[in-house]
Amino acid sequence: MSSGILATFLRARGLPLLGLAAAAIYYYDKSSDVIAFMQVYGWFVVLGIVGLLYLDHQLAIQLTHWDRQQSLDAANDPNRVQILEVEARRARERQQAIMEEQIKAKQAEAALKKKANKPSKPSTTTSRDSNPLQGQGGSARYKPSGFQRPRGG
Repeated sequence: MSSGILATFLRARGLPLLGLAAAAIYYYDKSSDVIAFMQVYGWFVVLGIVGLLYLDHQLAIQLTHWDRQQSLDAANDPNRVQILEVEARRARERQQAIMEEQIKAKQAEAALKKKANKPSKPSTTTSRDSNPLQGQGGSARYKPSGFQRPRGG
């Protein structure tokens, strides 16, 4: 809860001012006049002080509202928004570059791990020229036995 300007002032300097006022009234010859005035108009003075403090509180709330609204208006200014969009785009590009570097580093690390974990192939004794798919003979072919052949009927 925000306190008003007058309430803040009274909290900070109210007691010394109250002491000075009491001393002035005490030493002033018209103390009887002050007492007579307070006897007649005391409730009006009290209500006036309460009303003044209430208005001070409402003014503090309104000033806070105006300040917040001014801040929002300044934050949503089209010129400022365009500048912030450019800065945000730059920040996103920097973040994207960092993420790409991290991904490349992870991929390189994973490739090294995969290469380290992969067993080496045994050397083959066949020559490069021989390819069993080219039909050079010597390879077994599938021939179904007689009882498995289709018999038409």
